[in-house]
Amino acid sequence: MGFAYFLRRAARYWGDQPAILYQDREVTYRQLDERSTRLANALLALGLQPGERVAVQSRNRPELVELECALYKAGLVKAALNPRFTAAEASDVVENCTPRVLIAGPGYTGYARTTAGFGSIETFIAIGDAPAGYVEYEALLANAGTTPPDITPAPTTWPCCTSRPAPPARSRPPCRATATAWRRCARWCPAWTARPAPATGWP
Repeated sequence: MGFAYFLRRAARYWGDQPAILYQDREVTYRQLDERSTRLANALLALGLQPGERVAVQSRNRPELVELECALYKAGLVKAALNPRFTAAEASDVVENCTPRVLIAGPGYTGYARTTAGFGSIETFIAIGDAPAGYVEYEALLANAGTTPPDITPAPTTWPCCTSRPAPPARSRPPCRATATAWRRCARWCPAWTARPAPATGWP
């Protein structure tokens, strides 16, 4: 029983109730469930396998909620590009995480495979008007099925439980908030229970 179950349940019992309110737009639970299923199927139809990454860069809008739900249903991973990133910063993130798909909101469709660091991306998807080389988001959903994909999402992995090495310690000790977060994570994450919490050096 995971997130997809609860979204389907909300669509069944409160289907006409608003799940997303954004400016003059309203997306009901039924629409959110259906559209996120369509997006999940569309991404898998592009050849993505569970565990692979999808890059996204956009300001807040309903499609980002649909994407979060779709990625869970498809077992895919979001590689978020901050909308305030410079071109160099976006290139650095994409080059390091090697996503195969990019979903871009209005104002962020200036990338191509020839852009530095973007060589791994095979499909560019645009929310809104799609320039040359991009697939339109709504057209992608319209051509996808509404049967939920048969994917079992992997168990949730806490961000602290990665194999990446921790960054070097800062020259000054962490604040109390950091130490508190460390202990809170250790309470839920077995991988950290053997690690001592950092000392609080700030008042």
